[in-house]
Parts: sequence; structure tokens; C-alpha cells
Amino acid sequence: LERKNTEEILKKIISQLPTLQQAIIRMKDIEEYEVEEIAEITGTKPDAVRTNLSRARKKVREEYIKLTTV
Repeated sequence: LERKNTEEILKKIISQLPTLQQAIIRMKDIEEYEVEEIAEITGTKPDAVRTNLSRARKKVREEYIKLTTV
């Protein structure tokens, strides 16, 4: 039950990210694509993928902490 709740919270947070960050975090962390593959798919450079991934993960982490600590 707790795991399902965590997944729902994470999905909600991810859905609020900018579209590119949503796509990158899903491809990397859920579908397990490599950075180079994501860059090719999104038409961006690998460094841009890494930057967007880092920002997306940071935002997800911050929002998750906000929502789960009372």
C-alpha cells in the first residue's frame, strides 16, 4: 500500500515537470535508456540530457520531500 502511494505521488510530481524533463526522466529512470539514446530521440545533446535529468530529479526529490514530510 505504501509503495503504491509513493508511486502515485512520484507520477503526479513528474507530470508537473516541463515536457522535455518528463520525457527524459521517464526514458532514463523507467525505460532505462542510455543518455546518448535519449539525446538522439529528443534531438538534444548528451550534455543537455544530463542537465535536464539532473534538474528533473532535483525537482522530484524536493517536491516529494515537501509532500511527504509534515
